[in-house]
Formats: sequence, C-alpha cells, structure tokens
Amino acid sequence: MEYKIGNGTGTEFWYDPWINGCTIMEKFSRVKMRDSDIPRNFKVADLWRNNRWDFPDPIDEASSEVWEFIKQNYRLRDDIVDSIEWNVLKNDKFSISRTWKIYRTDYNSLPWFKIVWGKNYVPKHSFILWLAIKNRLKTKDKLKRWGVTPDDHCVLCILLLKFGKPWLPFEESIRTLDLGEELSVGLAERALERAS
Repeated sequence: MEYKIGNGTGTEFWYDPWINGCTIMEKFSRVKMRDSDIPRNFKVADLWRNNRWDFPDPIDEASSEVWEFIKQNYRLRDDIVDSIEWNVLKNDKFSISRTWKIYRTDYNSLPWFKIVWGKNYVPKHSFILWLAIKNRLKTKDKLKRWGVTPDDHCVLCILLLKFGKPWLPFEESIRTLDLGEELSVGLAERALERAS
C-alpha cells in the first residue's frame, strides 16, 4: 500500500505510514510521541496552517530532525484528498500473485532443493533427508553429548566397530553442501526412483 498525501485530513500523523511508506515512529525511532507536544489522534492536516507546517517547538534534537524532514519533503494540497493505493493491482484488478511477490522474502535457490523435495517423493523421507542436510537429526553421537544415552555406537552399523565411521565422507559432503562434486543429481534421482 502507498499513502498519497493530499490535504492531510484522512491521514493520522503518528500511526499511518505516510513518510516514504513508514510511520513517524518507524522512520525516526528516536522521536517520542509523549515529548513532542502533538496529540496521538492528530491528523496530518492539523499541523498545516496558512499554507505551511505549524509544528510545536521541538523539545529535543530528534523532534527537530523530524520537523525539518517533513518541512523539506512534504507539502499539503487543499484540492486533493488523501488516498491509499494498492501496489498489487494489475490492470485495475487485485492480483494475488503480485501480492505474493511483494510480501514474500526472496531467497537464493539451494543446490540440494530438487534432491530433497519433489512432487512424487514420500514426505517423511524428504523431511528426514532435509533434517540430515541441516545436521538436525538426533543421532546417537548427539544423544550421547546431551547425556541421553551412554554410548554413541550406531545400532544399524556393525561396521563401526571394525572400520571406524564409514559414513564420514557422505556426512562431510552433506555438512559442506558440496553436492555438485560429492553427489551428482543424476545418481540421487536414480536412487530415489528405485526407493519409491
């Protein structure tokens, strides 16, 4: 949403985001409403008299900074009414896809995303693999560090006693996320196809 100031009668001075899309408190966090001598229910128009801003004397440097910023960047016009415009309109119609694009946080794509999540994958398996990539599985070595179990011997890996930890290369490739070098996408997809 974008607030467009006209005559200032429809815009609250403290609570509406009329200063570059922010409220006064968001834009100037050091200014205090109780110290400014401007009541909380004032409209922007209440501070505009005789074609100029009429602010109370600033009590501190923060208030002075805000008043000067407004004086230099904003002028009210009696012939135009305040308006709120949606930035998500497409051909004068509301668009959910534009709303989603504006409000969502955009992240870089992850190299392992297609290996873990897919439309025909078993959600339980994808979730466990995702936990493994994030190093969040409650493995026996973690349980031992937390004092839950007395040993960290893997129940499923008898090779542990003979050869040490045979899974270290795979564990290290997941931890560093060098999946392009250590684990090709093609091999992973074929393994997932065989498993399903």
